[in-house]
Amino acid sequence: LDGKILVGGYFTSIAGQAVARLARLNPDGSLDTTFTTPSLDAHVQWIALQADGRILIGGGFTTVGGNPHLRIARLEVDGTVDSDFTASIDTGDLYTIVVQPDGKILLGGLFGVVNGVTRENLARLNADGTLDEGFTAQTSSSGSVKSIVVQPNNRILVGGSYDNLAGSGKDYFGRLFQNGTIDNSCSGTVVGSVDTIGLQSDGKIVIGG
Repeated sequence: LDGKILVGGYFTSIAGQAVARLARLNPDGSLDTTFTTPSLDAHVQWIALQADGRILIGGGFTTVGGNPHLRIARLEVDGTVDSDFTASIDTGDLYTIVVQPDGKILLGGLFGVVNGVTRENLARLNADGTLDEGFTAQTSSSGSVKSIVVQPNNRILVGGSYDNLAGSGKDYFGRLFQNGTIDNSCSGTVVGSVDTIGLQSDGKIVIGG
């Protein structure tokens, strides 16, 4: 709402200033020096905002601010690390984070274990970072989940290079009900990786990959 811009990636400087992998810019593009940028040991792939303004980051990092945070972390509005958020992804990379309207957090990427529990490439957290154990949708271990979109009816679109979404045999693109079971009414089939999904204002779905 303040027009400031969060950026993440592989970079090590912005406008000649040493800032690595995460930063916040003012609306004019200048570096926001009021943002306490934590040090990260590897790239940030995705940034998502919670309703309270706190910042979720995901990627390939294993430390944030000098402390262990495996591939996911939460920051306060000022950039300091929220040490109470202890979610972790043991190996791989986190490609996308989506905050649902109810505050739960969908994760997609190339991983196999979330918070110590087997979850292949897809998982959902509660708002506090604990695993939503009732959401068991996964894919096969091959491939990855690259894009997640929640529709206005709360159904979940999932795209990627994966096989066998939620045990349905659907590859690359599919839709889940809110409880993680497959929605077979979404009958479109794709051959090849779906890297991004968008929703039109009329509800139609655009995919690219």
